[in-house]
Amino acid sequence: MATAAKIVRILVIFGATGLIVMVWYTHTFIRVGNFHPPETETSESLLKTETALLTGREENFTPRNWGSDTTQSHLRGKSSTPNKIPNTSPGSLDREDLVLKIKPNRLKTKTESEQNMREAHRFVSPDMEAELEKRSKHWINSTRLFIMTGVSGRTGNRMFQFASMYGIGKRNNMTPVLLENAEVRGVFQIPDYIPRSLPPGVKLVKFHEKKYAFYDNRTETLYKNGQSVQLLYYLQSWKYFHNVEDDLKQHFRFRKEAEFRREINAFFDTALLELGMNNKREKVTYIGIHARNWKDMPTNAYKHGYNVAPSSYYTKAMRYFENIYKNILFIVLSDDMSWCKKNIQHPRIRYNPFNDPILSLALLGSCNHTIMSVGTFSWWGAWLAGGDVVYYKDWPKPGTYLWWRTNHEDYFPPKWIGMSG
Repeated sequence: MATAAKIVRILVIFGATGLIVMVWYTHTFIRVGNFHPPETETSESLLKTETALLTGREENFTPRNWGSDTTQSHLRGKSSTPNKIPNTSPGSLDREDLVLKIKPNRLKTKTESEQNMREAHRFVSPDMEAELEKRSKHWINSTRLFIMTGVSGRTGNRMFQFASMYGIGKRNNMTPVLLENAEVRGVFQIPDYIPRSLPPGVKLVKFHEKKYAFYDNRTETLYKNGQSVQLLYYLQSWKYFHNVEDDLKQHFRFRKEAEFRREINAFFDTALLELGMNNKREKVTYIGIHARNWKDMPTNAYKHGYNVAPSSYYTKAMRYFENIYKNILFIVLSDDMSWCKKNIQHPRIRYNPFNDPILSLALLGSCNHTIMSVGTFSWWGAWLAGGDVVYYKDWPKPGTYLWWRTNHEDYFPPKWIGMSG
């Protein structure tokens, strides 16, 4: 009996030991093996680091270990698939971008030592421009699928359509096509390596967006159909093209850039002399104000949700900038300048003297910061300028048709500041 009892105790001990070993092994395998989920602290911190680079906060950034190939492939996807933009992130950079240390140079403030009237549409260095062109040519010339957009609206709408097509095309490894007679080609320095027509025999499948100013994540996987695509219609979300922002800063330089710069500089010089601001542009902060009043808008458009910002909104936004910056000069642009002269007033203010809408867009883009109203002209003027942007957050009118088809988080970049009237 004693011998049998000893045998039972030995078996119990060995069984407990085996169970402990099995539990330890299973826990270890799950924790460090193939079942380890990719959404870890490492991948989250990588995403935050990439986002910091994109948003221009990389001045004191120290590169870190970028993790394993498995982690990188999760963040970036395989080489044959596009980079996706999570709903909580403005996008991600390829590792090649990180190695090249691209700096978007989105200026937040202006110091007295900086030149105020900068080359507003040349955001990256000349050395980087050549590298961007080289990589874009390689991408465009190596793809077999094509992507185009429909054409709708005026300059601001068409800038959205081109920018979104370009970004979606890059994400899906498709070649963007911009027709020879496209208005965007006549206004901006669109490079010649972007095709001006489709090759013979190429057929396009139409892709309709679901809503007006919503990000449609179906655009992330257009490549899976293996067909060339025509995008319809508005495509008005910054998320579509945040992955190609450096390219767009080159493409959206005005064809008349030198002529525009001379005229804008002369306007600034005259304004400073008239206001007794010593003609020292480097000590002045220019705040562009665009006030769109929809003078020619049909009555039924207001029923659909189109509305305009009241004068109280502009007053509030101007005070906001006055509390941050000194020696400010406000520059007002509008489709209703007589209304602006009555309702938007300040001791240091000047009104747009140009009738050319493209030159006016260049003027708005040449300011340091922007107070937007509504519409795509305001949006792109603010985007071109960089810096701080205040937008009218009560657009569109709540509860209307347009309100249901607009998502502010998709339409306005996350750094822009919404204000009511």
